[in-house]
Amino acid sequence: MPSRWLNNRHALSLTTLLLSSLALDDTHAADMPITVETRRVVWLERFTQYVHWPKDHRVQNLEQPFTLCVAGDPAFFTLVDALIAPRRIRQKTVRPLPLSGGETSDDCDAAFIGSASVSDFDRWLLLSRQENILLVSATAGLAERGAHINMYEEQGLQKFEINNVSAQQSGLLIDARLLSAGRPVRSKEARP
Repeated sequence: MPSRWLNNRHALSLTTLLLSSLALDDTHAADMPITVETRRVVWLERFTQYVHWPKDHRVQNLEQPFTLCVAGDPAFFTLVDALIAPRRIRQKTVRPLPLSGGETSDDCDAAFIGSASVSDFDRWLLLSRQENILLVSATAGLAERGAHINMYEEQGLQKFEINNVSAQQSGLLIDARLLSAGRPVRSKEARP
């Protein structure tokens, strides 16, 4: 029982931390309505704080910006540009990079895979395994295909699932606090 209570406490504190991030101090962000999409953008930024890249990865170089790609979702990119670009991720400036459907980039440190890019997901997954790119989505079934974190809504609540095995195959370690707050998912079939 204490173990379950401790896990629930960690999940609750992480959820509180994620939700408290909605109180962004940027004046432009303060004018934006809080919608499912703005919450997802904030969560995307917060997720990066609980993921560890390899020691020799470019994320460790504070001189280079943190490149946050948004593939196949121009509206989501607009929110990322407004809400995250003025902030810092991992003590680094943020470089949002919009990618159209069918386009990938090995410059990404993290990538949000929008619905228009789902057909290219296998290419993203292979690139992630080669370049240690955190893959985040908000598309049903994408975590089972290998997305590291997938956001979804259930009974009006924003939730997320984590495919930790896929993240490890991409050379990423997800912090236990984030793992305890998300629903664990495994890939349905072996991927490259």
